[in-house]
Amino acid sequence: MKIIKTKQQMRFVGLALWLLSVTVFAQNTINKDKLKFNSFSITPLEVFLTDNDGGASITGELSYSYGKHIFTFSATVGETIAVFGRGDRFQQLNILYGRALKLKEWFFIDTNAGVGLFLYNNGNNRFSEIGIPLVAKFRFKTGDKFSIGIKLQANINRIDNIYSAGLLLQWNY
Repeated sequence: MKIIKTKQQMRFVGLALWLLSVTVFAQNTINKDKLKFNSFSITPLEVFLTDNDGGASITGELSYSYGKHIFTFSATVGETIAVFGRGDRFQQLNILYGRALKLKEWFFIDTNAGVGLFLYNNGNNRFSEIGIPLVAKFRFKTGDKFSIGIKLQANINRIDNIYSAGLLLQWNY
């Protein structure tokens, strides 16, 4: 079991638990139609570039809406491409705030920004840092609940900035 060692990690875990409890509490209030489950999305294969190299990653997201406001919990894992041996690995856990812009009945642009925990492992050393994730999704609604599109993401942090793009699969509720 990994022990939380830094104040930044403790703050992030505290913020995540607080947001989760607010979400659960709001679901149990009298006015249930205000805060609701909005979507689930996955980006099964992202290609990313860092300041030094590149690789592949995967992202999963859960989002909740409160009126036009969208709150998203996002998790990403990725690994750099290495010819011999294992590449550097990273994980990010993010809490994002955003909006969905409806341009047509079938075309949306979602924008999100937030804060997250960025974990980096280069084989010998492990680092953790608070990052600033920025996300843009260009999605085409193909049915009542399903959208497909392109997701662009950046994570700005002091360890290694990451810029990614990938195929987005999203189920809207």
